[in-house]
Amino acid sequence: MSDAIPFQEGLFELGGGAYVFLSGDTGFGLANAGLVVSAGESLVIDTLYDVRHARAMQAEMDELTAAAPVRHVFNTHTDGDHFFGNQVFPADTEIITTEAASALMVQEHADLTAKLLGADTKPGGALHALAPLARPFNFGEVRVRPADVTFSGEKAVRVGNLDVELHELGPAHTVGDAIAYLPELGVLYAGDLLTRDLVAVVWSGSIPNWIAALERIRAFGAQKVVAGHGPVLVGGEINAAIDRGIGFWSALHTDATRLYDLGVPVDEAVARMNISDYPEAAVTLPIIVTAVYHEYDPEIPYLDLAQSVEAMATRLTHLAPGQE
Repeated sequence: MSDAIPFQEGLFELGGGAYVFLSGDTGFGLANAGLVVSAGESLVIDTLYDVRHARAMQAEMDELTAAAPVRHVFNTHTDGDHFFGNQVFPADTEIITTEAASALMVQEHADLTAKLLGADTKPGGALHALAPLARPFNFGEVRVRPADVTFSGEKAVRVGNLDVELHELGPAHTVGDAIAYLPELGVLYAGDLLTRDLVAVVWSGSIPNWIAALERIRAFGAQKVVAGHGPVLVGGEINAAIDRGIGFWSALHTDATRLYDLGVPVDEAVARMNISDYPEAAVTLPIIVTAVYHEYDPEIPYLDLAQSVEAMATRLTHLAPGQE
């Protein structure tokens, strides 16, 4: 079979018992997931953004998992589009994530998401600019299923005859990022740490740690990388995406650091930064700059979920045609 995996919605084989469920769309919240099947049991990696999407993915996997029940679910990090679907799996399925991530895998996260991307995006709502992003999802059905098992650092999971290595690489994109690596197959499931099209936001993580995490991913020497969003990376695409990510984050971090050293407040720094070469950061720049400032002054808090979503809505409104 060709190494190239078409980026279209559905379940695709990566070889040796590794699979990817692709969203086929790089729109907001439309994430990928993974499946590992071996000797009568399975592991699922990430569970999408709501019940409907999780069940559709589960249906795609049914033919394989009927004879190989899902024994484990691994959530790579705390973004809802990677764990809000946990509830669709059987009660005896073991949910695994990092200890740092588990603290944020709570019902309040889903309830706030439902408010911010539901009621508040309706006409007249404070976040109406985000309505197109929220439209594909129904967060009201989400009942968060937290982790049964947590780890820090590394954890080994045996799935049938396959070893799966879980490695904590955060805080980076979020406070508890981790990846799954199948050494026998050379397949790595990267969550949002490595994607072709950058996931340009640092929620409660660290840009320097993200850069270090990208170098750690490079060191695995994987042949295929399942990104949390967008197409599967194969061969030379992996190092190209790593280099792109390092360049992007290094440039933004350097610029924000310069403005911090000059004593420029966050809001003014956002206005003064030139991101013409980095359009991916247009909507999320206030979140990114705040994270950099927090790195140097912990008294400056990260933006919380509500503040982050409000900042994104404001930026979208400002960037809309006719609003410049």
